Amino acid sequence: MKLSPLTLWGLALATLFALPPAARADLIPWAYNWSRSPSEIHADAPGTGYVTLTDESLHTAVGDSDVVATNLRTFSTALPTNPDHFTAAAYALTLTLGDLDSGKTGSLTFTGQTGRGRGAILDSYRSHVMKRSSYSLGGLALALLFALPTSGRADLIAWSYNWSRSPSEIHADAPGTGKITLTDESQHNAVGDSDVVATNMRTFSDALPTSPDHFTHAPYSLTLTLKDQLSGQTGSMTFTGEINGDLGAQFSRLTNTFTGPPTQSILLGEHRYTASNLTFTPPGIPGAANAGSVSAHATITVEHVPEPSTWLLSAVGGTILTAARRYLRRRRVRSERGPQ
Repeated sequence: MKLSPLTLWGLALATLFALPPAARADLIPWAYNWSRSPSEIHADAPGTGYVTLTDESLHTAVGDSDVVATNLRTFSTALPTNPDHFTAAAYALTLTLGDLDSGKTGSLTFTGQTGRGRGAILDSYRSHVMKRSSYSLGGLALALLFALPTSGRADLIAWSYNWSRSPSEIHADAPGTGKITLTDESQHNAVGDSDVVATNMRTFSDALPTSPDHFTHAPYSLTLTLKDQLSGQTGSMTFTGEINGDLGAQFSRLTNTFTGPPTQSILLGEHRYTASNLTFTPPGIPGAANAGSVSAHATITVEHVPEPSTWLLSAVGGTILTAARRYLRRRRVRSERGPQ
């Protein structure tokens, strides 16, 4: 039978006061919520696009934990030739904390700006509150930035993509019952530079702080499948990683290590797609409204690459031109020497 949150709290608090002072910091109970301002970040006039931000309602936690401040979604009907622009578009995220021992509350506000090329807010903050709890700010999951050359043609290259994950659930070491879920991303069309989200992660656990679920070298993979619309060719890149750390009903302390190549490249038709610069933002506590995150951004460059037939014609043409030059040089030498 699963314990209710109320029962869990009773056990956690009882254990807290039974431990020596040195061990108590990991079991300090606290509460938090996140609020955002504004709820929508609008594009520069006359653009109509916008980015929405979510709040995070009140939750209780014990000891150190990663928490998710906001999730974001983009909305736009703009064409690639006339995009919506965001110039130093400001936002604020406020973390309100409650110390359950003393009943005191306080808040921290983090500010930032969005701009062209990285419409998604991927800033990651970690701060220490009352010198005993740490927090991580992150709203989007594994995200890749597709940045193309500045030429007009490159900015209008059409492509499509989807993400798949394996496994769909990362399970804690036995005998733990906690898990982390990963989502797929269905097929979407894109043109030129674009940010894309690979996977969202959520945590599940009913473990107590004194007996957390452990994750030891728990592997996962994320596969990006691309289609070059001009040539119709498809290809894929797979990024691998592993999760380590502890998870409980009221805390999340997970780390990530990318285990595969940090940069991957694929040639599709006349365009080269390259992904790199992966980073990580940890998922939040179980039950949080905002999706936790393993997050990253990468740079994709699409370059005009001549087809093999073009290279062949160039090579043949070069050979013929070299032979012709040699022939003309010999004729000129012979004419200068005169008849023999």
